[in-house]
Amino acid sequence: MLAADPMDSERACSSFSMPVAKSTKTHHWRALREAGLITQRDAGNGTFVRLRRTELEQRFPGLLATLTALTRQPQTCSAATSQHAD
Repeated sequence: MLAADPMDSERACSSFSMPVAKSTKTHHWRALREAGLITQRDAGNGTFVRLRRTELEQRFPGLLATLTALTRQPQTCSAATSQHAD
């Protein structure tokens, strides 16, 4: 995940392992780019992305830190299940 990279480095789009078709990945990169969340650069036969961290932090302070923390927490369903057990 780009938000978890504190160095704000550029990564090849192909370096992200996502269990989806290439066309779906392309769609996601396009949506993120058009939303202004990433910059994308074509180089030869590869494409590279970088999170627009500075702009995001200015507009939404603390959002990336929160998202990163949430992705590191174990996923549990016990709280949601116990609420609907009645």
